[in-house]
Amino acid sequence: MQHVVSTSPTEDSPDGVASPGAAGIPAEAAPVEAAWQAVLDGWEDPGAHERFLALCEAMGVSAEAGARYRSLRESDPARAAEAQKRLDQLVARALARLQLERSEVSPRPRRWLFLLAVLATICLLTAATRMMLA
Repeated sequence: MQHVVSTSPTEDSPDGVASPGAAGIPAEAAPVEAAWQAVLDGWEDPGAHERFLALCEAMGVSAEAGARYRSLRESDPARAAEAQKRLDQLVARALARLQLERSEVSPRPRRWLFLLAVLATICLLTAATRMMLA
């Protein structure tokens, strides 16, 4: 059974960001919460942001990362510029991942289909020629 942690903001959340998350991440995703707290504690540390984004991407909760940065961008003017930078980074990562997935699709099935169509056409033409000569 999967437990979902409450998504409502708490009094102990000074940044006004719901903890553990606005998207209602599963309770088993505590590493995301810990990484987010590390981001908040070391806001000026690019490594903390990178670790958080990489973790969210690996866990498949990039939308959660986006929700947290978006909430912070809207609620904390002092952190808005950095939050926007990280949102842009999230979008770039998502687009790169999409491009990679698109390029991994092999064109070989199309080649086999083309070769099969050519072979079928040759067989039909051969059969039609034999019927005309017979």
